Amino acid sequence: ILGHDKELDTSLFQECFTGSEYCLFALNTRDSGSDRQNLSNILYKKIERELKEDKLFQKRLLFLREEVICAVFSLHSFQHNKLHEFLEGLSEQLSYICPDLFCICSRFFQDLKDINVVYAQDVSANLERAFYYQNRKLLILNGQETAADQSAKLKFDFFRYNYHLDNGQF
Repeated sequence: ILGHDKELDTSLFQECFTGSEYCLFALNTRDSGSDRQNLSNILYKKIERELKEDKLFQKRLLFLREEVICAVFSLHSFQHNKLHEFLEGLSEQLSYICPDLFCICSRFFQDLKDINVVYAQDVSANLERAFYYQNRKLLILNGQETAADQSAKLKFDFFRYNYHLDNGQF
């Protein structure tokens, strides 16, 4: 997923996945407070428990770089809305444990060989921009970004901000 291997051995996943499409759900525990390791374990166990109770989707839960909890889902195209509903509920439950948590649901993809590209473009890039998505618990990417999502990704213009402060325009 992280792209360290030249070729992903998709047979490992295909043995446990029968769906025609895949999706990633991820959250970063790096900025989750002073007792990050303990909170990471609590979040991981909560997600693991919720995923075990769910019988609609095939999935695998991973812990990447000791800071990103990532679930790989296998599903069929008619299950897109059900997955989004499930992840919205899960994100809401996780926010009770950690109110500042930011989760991402990647776009759907058909080939497991694309998993590292989807992870880099959808998950990793947006986890780094979590600051711009304040007050949002879950970002669902479907390949079509709204204007609000595009503007949220823009870099913060410190010089413009400073100019307005200096001139009392706030």
